[in-house]
Amino acid sequence: MAPRIEIRLEKYGFYPAGGGRLTATVEPCERLSSICLLERGEIDRRAAVAIVANLPRSIAQREMDTIAKLLNWDAGLIEVVETRDSAGPGNIVLIELVGGNVTEIFCGFGRVGASAETVASEAAGDRAGGPVAKGSNRIAGPKAACSPEGAALGVTC
Repeated sequence: MAPRIEIRLEKYGFYPAGGGRLTATVEPCERLSSICLLERGEIDRRAAVAIVANLPRSIAQREMDTIAKLLNWDAGLIEVVETRDSAGPGNIVLIELVGGNVTEIFCGFGRVGASAETVASEAAGDRAGGPVAKGSNRIAGPKAACSPEGAALGVTC
């Protein structure tokens, strides 16, 4: 059995203003069991979202247009979120791939001087033919490894 974990975003926060807030609730379990995640499994669901805080919606739309083109995804898989609930401006692109064994999140952070198209391309791994663009079935990221206890974690961001 695994612990039950719920995480809720209370407020967006982007560098340098910060101010983001989340709440995490963890219900413990009697005993943790090890896992070993070496294969994603078949992709069951794909989604992409561009979030802009205190910035023009058009930035997020251009990012999603780029994602749709790079990954050949239709409009039903992408979303634009516009918020004013942030201490300062900010932008992030998140791409989610849900497989039979693991959910992967790939991200690109907006920054001064980077075009919307660049941020989206970075999230998709387009520059190096990355795992989202290639549709890789392997867990992505240089830290994907199986520990002696059998726990594995792959994070790409």
